[in-house]
Amino acid sequence: NKFAVSVNDLTGTWQDGNTNTAQWYYVTPGGYEGYAGMTVAARTATFNFNGDGSYTSIHNGATGAVGAMNTFQQNYKGKYTVTDWGLTATNRFNGKTDNFEAYFKVIRGGRLLCLNGGGMEYTLVKTK
Repeated sequence: NKFAVSVNDLTGTWQDGNTNTAQWYYVTPGGYEGYAGMTVAARTATFNFNGDGSYTSIHNGATGAVGAMNTFQQNYKGKYTVTDWGLTATNRFNGKTDNFEAYFKVIRGGRLLCLNGGGMEYTLVKTK
């Protein structure tokens, strides 16, 4: 279920998000058990691909123990090029260029844009 991408297919706003949690429990040598808390890692990404080959992306997230979380936001703006199965985006983290494997997955009611590379995997839904 993979389909090639083109510039015309990408134009618009695409969003993705992901959350992972871990709950912590402890056991003492005396056999006492208890709840120790929870840690969370959550992130969102919004890509805006323009028909002129420019893009912007905003990445937000939070990590850490519930009640003491650290947050981040990264903004990127650059140019992108597309091949049938790839997307190259300039001016990513530390000004570097990222090369993504790019393809669509068809699902009931639409399609998902999958971008894999640059240390990240995005499964994006078109919102505009």
